[in-house]
Amino acid sequence: MARFSGNIGYASQVEKAVDVWEDGLIERSYFGEINKDAKRWYTGDAVHDKLKIVNKISVVADSYANNNFENIRYVKLKGKLLDVIDVEIAYPRLILTLGGTYNGPTPS
Repeated sequence: MARFSGNIGYASQVEKAVDVWEDGLIERSYFGEINKDAKRWYTGDAVHDKLKIVNKISVVADSYANNNFENIRYVKLKGKLLDVIDVEIAYPRLILTLGGTYNGPTPS
């Protein structure tokens, strides 16, 4: 298995003004293993087929990751931000299933 070393992005709601909430993002560094590194073409309603990335990463979870796993939004893998579509708890690890490209906000 290939080794993983990279950042995981967490989002939590932050009140910017009275009754105005938005995602506050932070990144934390983790180490682990890439359990599955696959790409798949799928056809949808679009004219062209789309590439779907299906990766699984197992990271050694610290207390922050164990307490905030529901806030994980993306993983930085090979220089790209990828959506986290599933988190499996396998103590002391978290197994993250990655989907397509993450296009949301990032930390400043």
